[in-house]
Parts: sequence; structure tokens; C-alpha cells
Amino acid sequence: MDLCTKKYKRVRCEKWSIDITLSATYRFHDEANPYSAVFQSAECPVVANSKLPVHKRDTEYKWLMCNDYWLCPHLNSFPEKIEDTRVNEWDH
Repeated sequence: MDLCTKKYKRVRCEKWSIDITLSATYRFHDEANPYSAVFQSAECPVVANSKLPVHKRDTEYKWLMCNDYWLCPHLNSFPEKIEDTRVNEWDH
């Protein structure tokens, strides 16, 4: 069974001049090295919120949009691989 972890970083969104917290998901998949995790995806609250119907959006980001998020230097700056010693056991 693969395990996952999330990492967070606080950044300044230059497009909207606001501080936001980005998250990245990493997957532990190597039983030989259980502390090594590889990058899976990154998420921005502005982008995630804009994909929701208007009536379900978080009011903080309700009218903010980002159509070129794949060019965001912050979303693209998470490391491809991390070492995380919090995982110490695999479920089989």
C-alpha cells in the first residue's frame, strides 16, 4: 500500500497580491527506502476554488481566477523528491 504526505508553503501570489498557502502531495512508494517520497501534485487554493460552482466557493477567493496556473513559479518550485522520517512503518 502506498502512503502519501502533504507539504505546505506560504507564498505571495504576485497576480493577486495576496498571501496563500500552497500544498503538494508526495507519495512514498519504495519499500527499500521508506523515507523517500516523490512529487505527485501541487494545489493552489485560488485555482481549486475557481473550479467550484460560485455558490460553493470560499468567500476569501470567491472572485479570483487563475487561467495560467501551470506557469506559476510557486506551484512549479516544489522538489521532485523529499525525505521524510515521519513514516516508519509500511502496511502490507
